[in-house]
Amino acid sequence: MLDTVHLYTEDYDLREGVKWEEPGKLVQGVFVPKKKYFNASPFVFEERQGGRLFVQFSAPKLLHTSSIFEVKEEEYNETLKRVQEGVQSVCKDFAPLDSWKVSRADFCSNLEVQEHPSEYIHLLSQFSISRMDTSETNHKTVLFRNKERQFTAYNKLAEVKHEAKKNPVLRSLIQGREENLVRLETRLLGSKSVSRVFNERETRDVNLKLVWVQNKSIEIIRGDLGRLTRVKPEQLKISFNENDERLRYFIEQGMRNSFYEFWADCGTENLLKSFGNDFELLKEWLLQYYPKATVYRLIKKVRESQARMLTPSQKDLLRELNDLLSRRVA
Repeated sequence: MLDTVHLYTEDYDLREGVKWEEPGKLVQGVFVPKKKYFNASPFVFEERQGGRLFVQFSAPKLLHTSSIFEVKEEEYNETLKRVQEGVQSVCKDFAPLDSWKVSRADFCSNLEVQEHPSEYIHLLSQFSISRMDTSETNHKTVLFRNKERQFTAYNKLAEVKHEAKKNPVLRSLIQGREENLVRLETRLLGSKSVSRVFNERETRDVNLKLVWVQNKSIEIIRGDLGRLTRVKPEQLKISFNENDERLRYFIEQGMRNSFYEFWADCGTENLLKSFGNDFELLKEWLLQYYPKATVYRLIKKVRESQARMLTPSQKDLLRELNDLLSRRVA
């Protein structure tokens, strides 16, 4: 379900006496504030140039102390009530919360797994996602990221145990629990990314109600899990010209299964490397030579071949994550 959410409005009137913290930098000896923050835990408010007020909060922490718990769809009204109270602490007047727009939404699922979380995280770190950078931290976290989106998997209880060192209430909640939670999380960074996912590209009018849907949350996370590519990109790639020449050769020979001959000649691993593990790019290239229905069938075959490159135990771990997510769908 949802974790961190950023909402914003242009229709607000601040109370007097709100003390903003202004982190910034020195530019030619002059202090230039970058953003104005007001920390009113569990909320963070930010006022940006152009007259926009943002409120940031973690829905699970707002309702349940910790994000080791997940919010439910039926808790929407209670969440709205608490956010309303928070905004009232800094604003004497503001637009109704259902008109505030979403500029960031983090969708999460805490999965209770059979093996230690490090097994799943290390496996996922061997994959890549097209047009995303990848980083791993001590088998505890793997992160795929670009400017608009992030997908991450990490050891949730290890994170919470670290937070609990300064929080006795949280410490009592997790006391005696073994580390068996893998957290999968997709973060949509910015209004553009949120709007694209929720098909509101023209107006970007995505509100909290629209993103507060369990099945949609799981669909987004499963989508990112499904985008993982087994072979990591390398700097040296086969050129498109070389691919063109090789495929044309088999086509000109009048071979009925020209692509399969080409594929057998270069192999799955080299084929994927040559397109940077980008199935969209491969699809676009194939559409120059084959009908759309044929291309979709070929892409499916390549994906199946990619999956066979995994060991049985690796397949079991991935299947377990997918099955656990599937059970979350109402």
